[in-house]
Amino acid sequence: MTTIDVIKLLPMDDAIKTQILNTYAYMEPEQKLSIQSLAWDYYDLVFGIKLEGNMQEQMDQTIKGNGHLGKEFYAKAVKKTQEDMKKMLSESGSQSDLLAARQAMERIVNEIRDAKLARKEAAANKIKPQ
Repeated sequence: MTTIDVIKLLPMDDAIKTQILNTYAYMEPEQKLSIQSLAWDYYDLVFGIKLEGNMQEQMDQTIKGNGHLGKEFYAKAVKKTQEDMKKMLSESGSQSDLLAARQAMERIVNEIRDAKLARKEAAANKIKPQ
């Protein structure tokens, strides 16, 4: 799974997500790092929540007599969680609203826009005859 894949999972406006995906390859390294950090933090949060749920589900099955605790208990939960995340990626629908992540992404996109505009203006000022 790549950062691009994780960005596709983010619960945000499709227009902003598309803009980020379209400009990601051309971003400054610090901008990429900010987006990578936010995207992977979100992924880790969702993965952790799903892992806890899968472990609880396995524990419930064990209590009912349909499973057992052992060396494979955690590995099975991790494998199930990885499958869930792959499924979530293939569906790539927005499932929850992480307002903070959306606002941070919007701020980064606005900073990118402002930086491009400033570079264009600086270049235009250098070209003008004096």
